[in-house]
Amino acid sequence: MGYVWVREQHLSDKQHYHIAVLMDGQKVRHSNTIYNFVNELWIYGHVPKGHIKFHRVHRELLHNVSAMIYHLSYLAKAETKGWRDPAVKDYQISRIIKL
Repeated sequence: MGYVWVREQHLSDKQHYHIAVLMDGQKVRHSNTIYNFVNELWIYGHVPKGHIKFHRVHRELLHNVSAMIYHLSYLAKAETKGWRDPAVKDYQISRIIKL
């Protein structure tokens, strides 16, 4: 399992976050498992739930990999980064954790 999150703020007074969670498809076989996991995070974190997207990626199915990369590229848009105090991070990436 791994994750990446980004903080965004542009013209609004308020910031918001996006997160991508990477899970091993051999251990998580159905998107409901991921949905339930994310839902628990929102419930206990008291954070409003946003839009959830799933990508099941296999190295031999390049169109699935391309769709995931396109979706993740949204996290990298520069115009919503840098509107912050220098001590605040715009993003963070985990190391891959074996479950």
